[in-house]
Amino acid sequence: MTDESPGINREIIAGWVRNVRYKTIMRVKPAEATQALQAHQDRFLGDPRRIPFLASVRAAQGDTEGAKKLYKEAIDQHTEAWPPYYNLGRLEMADGRYQEAQAVMMRYPAFSKAPAGSNRVEISQVANYMGSLLFWRGAYEEARPFFELSAGLQTGSEGGLASAVRLNLIDRNLRAAAQYSLMRAKHYNSTYAYRDYMSLLHLLGYGEVAWPLFEALLKKSEAPHAWTSAFVGHRLQGLSDEEIVDWLKQEQIRSAPHPYISLPARYALMALTIDRPPNHNVPALIAELSQNYQTYVYASGHVTSPSGVVLGPSRYNGFNLNRPEPGTKVEPELAFFARGYNALKEKDYSGARDVFVERARYYLSGEGTLGSYALPYFAWASVKSGPMEAMETYLSAQDVQGSLDEEPVGFDYYLARAFVAAGQRQHDQALSFLHRAFNARPHTEMRPIFSWYQIVEACEWLYEDSGDGRYRDLALKWAKDYQVIQPMFGWAYAVEAKYAETGDVRSRALGITLYLDRRSARIAPIGEAEKREALEWLEDNNPFLKPPPREGGGEPI
Repeated sequence: MTDESPGINREIIAGWVRNVRYKTIMRVKPAEATQALQAHQDRFLGDPRRIPFLASVRAAQGDTEGAKKLYKEAIDQHTEAWPPYYNLGRLEMADGRYQEAQAVMMRYPAFSKAPAGSNRVEISQVANYMGSLLFWRGAYEEARPFFELSAGLQTGSEGGLASAVRLNLIDRNLRAAAQYSLMRAKHYNSTYAYRDYMSLLHLLGYGEVAWPLFEALLKKSEAPHAWTSAFVGHRLQGLSDEEIVDWLKQEQIRSAPHPYISLPARYALMALTIDRPPNHNVPALIAELSQNYQTYVYASGHVTSPSGVVLGPSRYNGFNLNRPEPGTKVEPELAFFARGYNALKEKDYSGARDVFVERARYYLSGEGTLGSYALPYFAWASVKSGPMEAMETYLSAQDVQGSLDEEPVGFDYYLARAFVAAGQRQHDQALSFLHRAFNARPHTEMRPIFSWYQIVEACEWLYEDSGDGRYRDLALKWAKDYQVIQPMFGWAYAVEAKYAETGDVRSRALGITLYLDRRSARIAPIGEAEKREALEWLEDNNPFLKPPPREGGGEPI
C-alpha cells in the first residue's frame, strides 16, 4: 500500500508521526486507526518513532494490551528513545497501576547514566514529564524520584524548576515552592507558573503582592490560568457573592480579552457555584458578561460562536427535539450549565434534565469538546428523573477508545457511566468507573469547573444518594491527596471537615477551611461552638501564614 491508499487520511497519519514523541493516544476513530495500521504495518522500519506510532494506533483501536506489548518490546530491547517508557507508564496509570508506571518509566536508560552536555536538559525535561503524570494523579510519593532527578540536575530548564516547585509542595515547604514558581515564571513567561506563584502568595498572606500582578497579567494574556489565583484570593478574603459580582463588573475585569469565551463569565460560574449553595442570579450574570460573545443559530441549524467555531447541535436525540430557527439568539453555554447545576444541587432532577436537554439543542454535550464537562451532570439528571433510554443510547454512541489523561471526553464519559451504574444500584461497577474517570482526569484549562472538584463532588452525591460508605471514603482520599499537591483550595479541607469523625483531625480540617474559605457551603451546618474551637487551634497552628516582617523590610517570598 502507498500513502495514496483509499480512505487513508494522510494528514492524520502525518500528525501521528509528528506528535508521537509527546502523545501516546490521538483522538481518532477506530476505523481510521485500522486503516492506518494496515497501510503502515511494514513501513518506517528502523525509525525510532515506528513502535510508538503503531502502539498509538493499537490503543486508538481499543487494543490497550496490544499497545502495551509493543511498548514492552521496545523497552526490553533497551531503546534509547524515551516515549515508549513514558507511554507505557501512561497506560499503566490508566489502569490505576501507579507503582508499575513508576517502575517502567524509571527503566529509561538515560536516568541511570551520568548525563553530560545538552543531554542534561532533555533528561531534566523528560523526568519532569514522567513525574508530572504521577503527581497529577495524587501519586506524589511515586513522582518524587523523577522530580528529584529533574531538579537535581540544576539545568535551569523549565521542567527542572517545575519539579522543584512540586518537590517543595510535597514537603510542605510552600515558601520555597513560591520562590521556584517565580523563577519559572520570570525565565519562561509561564502563565502556569504565574498562577502558582500568585496562588501561593495569597495562601501565605501576601495578597497585596498578588493582586497587582494579576491585573498586569490580565492586560497581556488570554490564558485562563491567572484566574485560578483570583479564586484563591477571593476565598481567603471571604468575599460575598455580591462583592464578587461588583468586582467582575469593573471595566478592567469584565473586558479581559479572549477570542471566543468571556473569561469573567467563566470565573463567575466557578466563584459563585463551587462549594456554594445554589445561586439563581448566576445565569443572568453570565449572560451579561457574555454580551460580546453572543451566539446565533445559522441556517444550517448549527450554532456558531463569535470566533466562527460550530458548536452544535448535540447528537443527543432524546425527547424528539425540534431544531431551532435560523437567527435565534442562544443563551450562553455557561448559563445553561449554571441553571442545570443549580437544579441538581436542589435535587430538582427533572428540572435539571430539562435544562440539559434544551442545552443539547445548541451545544455539544460529550463529543470530544470542552462542552463535554456537562455530560456527567446530564447523565445524573437523567438517572434521577428518567427516562434513561435516550441517555443510554447517547453514551453508547460515544467514541472513547484510546481516551487517556488530557482527553476530556474520557473523563466525562466514565464519570457519566459511574452515575448511571450507581443509579442502577451497581455500585461495584460505579466505583470502577469512578477510578477510570479519575485516571483519565484532564487538566482544567478552559473548563469552567475544576475537574478534580467534579469527581470528588460526584463521590459525595453518590454517597448521599446510596449511603454506600465507599463513595465517602473515595471522596475523602482524593480530597486529602489534593491538599498536598494543591494546598490553597479550601474545598478540599472542607470535604475532610464534613466527613471526618470529630476530634483533632476534623478540628484541623475545619480550622484550615475557615482560613481558606469561611463561606464554604460544606461547613455551614457545623455548629458555632465547634467552629470557635477550630479557630482557636488555627490561631496557634496556621500552617500557611507568613512570619513577622524582617527587620528593614524587603520583598516577600
